[in-house]
Amino acid sequence: MPESREKLLEAVAAIITDNKGSALPLLELFRRAVALAQQASDRDGYLVEKHWPVVQLCIRRLMLWAGVLLDEKSEPILDKIGSNAKEVAALAPDFRRLCEAYLVEHIIEKAGGVNYDDDTYYLGLTVYRRGIERAVPADELKAKADSILAYLEDAGRIFLDEQRTLRVKRARGRSLAVAG
Repeated sequence: MPESREKLLEAVAAIITDNKGSALPLLELFRRAVALAQQASDRDGYLVEKHWPVVQLCIRRLMLWAGVLLDEKSEPILDKIGSNAKEVAALAPDFRRLCEAYLVEHIIEKAGGVNYDDDTYYLGLTVYRRGIERAVPADELKAKADSILAYLEDAGRIFLDEQRTLRVKRARGRSLAVAG
């Protein structure tokens, strides 16, 4: 759920900012961030999400895979054995965009390609939808997805082939934060 993702990303950023550069153990950071996101959700009347432990797991993995959680040496914390024991000192600049870009790149890669003309709206719907009550207009979804696609193309991560199919340029060995 994009709103749940945003609430947890906001909470992670707030905790890191409030911590003023002191590193926090990864699992503690996300435990605190989930509590903060739940409080914000209750305050804002966002009652859609009922499974915050699942959101926490998904967003923690997303942030690790996107390479946006940085250690005290400003190096991305990688999703591997030992990552849960690492301490997070900062977030990569533009970490939200990097997470969204990772999601879109992952979708393109797993689908074996996505038609640029027909599927841009569906990428936007997948990454940015807000439910029926707070629906995002179709043109806005398509524009947001196209903006992320342009970002990925500029970063050398995707290309548009002769059939107008979006494809991943190379196997993902490094995060966007490191490669971009």
